[in-house]
Amino acid sequence: MFKIRRYLILTLLIGGVLLVGVSLGATAQEDISEPPEQTTTSTGSPLHPAFPLLDSDGENVLESGNPLSTMKTCGSCHDTGFIAKHSFHADVGLGSFGEAGNHAWDTSPGYFGRWNSITYRYLSAVGDEIIDLTTPEWIMLFGNRHVGGGPAVTGREGQPLTDLSAEPGSPETNILDPETGELNPWDWEASGTVEMNCFLCHIADPDNEARITALQSGEFAWSSSATLTAKGIIQHTAAGWQWNAAAFDADGQLRSEFAGIQDPESNNCGQCHGAVHVDAQTPLTLETCNTGTWSTITTGQIISPQRIASSGLSFLNKDDLSRTWDVHAERVVECTDCHYALNNPVYYQEDEANRPEHLTFDPRRMDLGDYLYRPLHEFAKGQSTQSTLAPEYSNTLRRCESCHSIDNTHDWLPYKERHTDALACESCHVPQMYAPALQSVDWTVLTSDTAPLRHYRGLETSCGPDISTILITGFSPVLLPRESADGSTELAPHNLITSWYWVYGNEESTRPVPQRYLEAAWFDGDNYAAGVIELFDADEDSSLSSSELILDSEAKTQFIAGRLANQGLENPRIVGEVMPYSINHNVTHGDWAIRDCQTCHSDDSRVTEAMLLTDY
Repeated sequence: MFKIRRYLILTLLIGGVLLVGVSLGATAQEDISEPPEQTTTSTGSPLHPAFPLLDSDGENVLESGNPLSTMKTCGSCHDTGFIAKHSFHADVGLGSFGEAGNHAWDTSPGYFGRWNSITYRYLSAVGDEIIDLTTPEWIMLFGNRHVGGGPAVTGREGQPLTDLSAEPGSPETNILDPETGELNPWDWEASGTVEMNCFLCHIADPDNEARITALQSGEFAWSSSATLTAKGIIQHTAAGWQWNAAAFDADGQLRSEFAGIQDPESNNCGQCHGAVHVDAQTPLTLETCNTGTWSTITTGQIISPQRIASSGLSFLNKDDLSRTWDVHAERVVECTDCHYALNNPVYYQEDEANRPEHLTFDPRRMDLGDYLYRPLHEFAKGQSTQSTLAPEYSNTLRRCESCHSIDNTHDWLPYKERHTDALACESCHVPQMYAPALQSVDWTVLTSDTAPLRHYRGLETSCGPDISTILITGFSPVLLPRESADGSTELAPHNLITSWYWVYGNEESTRPVPQRYLEAAWFDGDNYAAGVIELFDADEDSSLSSSELILDSEAKTQFIAGRLANQGLENPRIVGEVMPYSINHNVTHGDWAIRDCQTCHSDDSRVTEAMLLTDY
C-alpha cells in the first residue's frame, strides 16, 4: 500500500526571514495507514494570511451586510485590476468584440459573442431587428462557464455596465420577456455586476451550484459571495443573504479554518472545462449523457486517476480495462502544471529569439513577491480547432516533448523523427475514448421538452435518463491535421459533431432562428401544434417519439418553414455543419498506446478510417 504525493516547496525571503511551506497535492491510487499531520488540499496554503471580506466601498461585509467585492477584498494585497485586465478567462471575447468568429453572425471569436450550435442561443448585436440574447441574459445562461469580469462588468464600448442608461432596443440594457417577446429595461444598479470570482479557483470545493443559482436569478453582485455558501461563511435565507458572524474573528477577519486560499486544483478547472474526478477510491459515475461539462460532452474527455475498470459505468469488456482514464492525472499532474500563468517564475520560458546570443540559459526571473502581486492570468494554452480566443497565446503551452524524450524511448519505432513530424503524440497515446460524446445535434426539430435531438457516439443504444444502465462501447477519434507551433501540420485526434439548425434573413443579415420562434413553430402552448401531430405522428398515438421527429419529406420541411415565416422571419432555411473538437487528454501509455505498425500502415488504416457523422 502506498500513496504518491507531490511536494511543492515554496520559499519566501521576507524581511530576512526564510519561510518554507509544504503543500501536498492530490493522491494517486492507494492510501497509507498513517496520514500526515497537515495537508493543504482542503485548507489552503498555510502561508496565506487571514483577511477580511470587503464590499465595493471597502467596508467589512459584517458591518455593511453587502455582497463582497473580490476586487476590494483580494485587492488589499494583489493588483486585482491588473489580474482582471490580463485574463482571457475573464475577457472571453469582449476585447475583440466585432471581430470574426466561426460564423458570419458571430460578434467575437470568444465565448462572449461566438455562437455554438450546442448551446444555441445567439448574442444579439446592436441594431439587430430581432433580439435573441441580451447581455444580462447571457450572464444568466452562460455565466456558469465564465469566471466573471469582462463582459459581466464592462459594456461593449468599454464603459462600466452600471453607467449605462437604459435605451430602447439595446441588447446591453434590456432583457427579453420570454412570455411576451418584448424587451424590458434591465437595472444594472439593482442587479450589480459579476466581478472576476477569485474564490471560484482559489478555494477548495467552492459552492459552484450556489454561484450559478445566484447568476440565474439575476443576483449578479451576490454570485461571488454565494461561492462561499458551502463553507458556512454565508447563507441564503427568506430575508436574503446573511453573513455568518461565527466565521470571522474578533477583528472581522475570516477564521483560518474558513479561509483556505490555495493554488487552483484540477477540480476547480473542471467546474467549467470538463469532468474531473480525483478520488480514485470512489467509483466515477455520470448522471446523464448530457453532462453539461464542456470538454466531456464534446470529446468524451474525463480527467481522473482511477482505473476505468473501477468506475461505476458499464463498459464492454470492463474487467479488461485496467488502464486509468488519464495517465497524467494518475501521476498527480494538475491542470496548472501545464496551463500555468505565463509570468510564473517557476515555469517561465524565455523566447529564444529574445535571449542574448551569448547565453544558452538566462537565470533572471521575476521576483516572487512581484509575481504574487501581479500574477498574470493569461495561462499557457495550446492550439486547437476551437481555440480562436487570444491567438497571441496559442502554443505557449509546454508540449509533450518538453517533459518526454523520444530519443530515450520508442526504440521499437523506426524513423522516429518522421513519425513525430507527421503525428501528434496524442494520435498514438489517445487511441480510444471511453466516455460518450456528442455525435449530432438536430435543432430543426424539438422534443416535447423543447430541446433538440441529441445523438451520442460511444454508446450501444441511444442515451436514456440513466446512463448507468447503458453499455458504453467508446469510440476511436478521427485523425485530422492540426497546426503546430512552428506552422507545420500534424495529425491529431478529434471528435466531429454534426449540427442542423434553421436560419433566416438574407446573405448579409443571416441569423439563427431564435429558440422562442422555434418553439412557436412546433408548439401551441405546452403541446405540439395540431398540424405537427398530423404530419409527424406516424403511429397515430397522439405523441411524437424521437424516431418520428425527422424532416424526411418536403411536406414536413415546408410546413415548419411556413410556420416560421408566418412569424415574420424572412427566408427560413436549414443549415448543416460539422465542427471538429480537439482531443488532448485521456492520455495513456505502454501497451494501451498504439504500437502496431499495421494500425496505420494497412488497407484499413486508422489514418483514413471513417467516422460516422450521423445516422440520418
